[in-house]
Amino acid sequence: MFSSNQVAVFNLGFDRKGARGVHWMYFPDPAIAFYRVGWYDNILPPRPGAPDRMSLYVEIGAPGGAVLDERAQLARVLDDLRRERIVTDHQLVSHHHVVLDPAYVHITQASIAEAARIKAELAAHGVHPVGRYGGWTYCSIEDNMRETRTLAHQL
Repeated sequence: MFSSNQVAVFNLGFDRKGARGVHWMYFPDPAIAFYRVGWYDNILPPRPGAPDRMSLYVEIGAPGGAVLDERAQLARVLDDLRRERIVTDHQLVSHHHVVLDPAYVHITQASIAEAARIKAELAAHGVHPVGRYGGWTYCSIEDNMRETRTLAHQL
């Protein structure tokens, strides 16, 4: 009834700067390993004297519970980054890998009905689940804050 996907995230540091002015890009092509790339180094202006390097996050979607091969994924990510010309002659100097499982919940008619039933039962006992997993919904951090603030005012 409840299902979700997982997301493998690679945080990658390179020896020199890449594109400027871009914060993230989506890649809807199933031939590419990742669906989103983000540039940490373009979020804020560079600090004076700080090295001018590229810092990326790369997100790969997978079915919930799938066994992922980190080494193979990293090799494919680097190949696809080169193919997309995000990385040219850059050298990878650091990387970190994490798997978010669950990541995005799958919303179905059955999960909506069951989540409502469970939430009502828990509320009868003074328990009020909120957020993506508590409410089994797709939402942002800002949505979670609003939902929690509203609940606090109601209680």
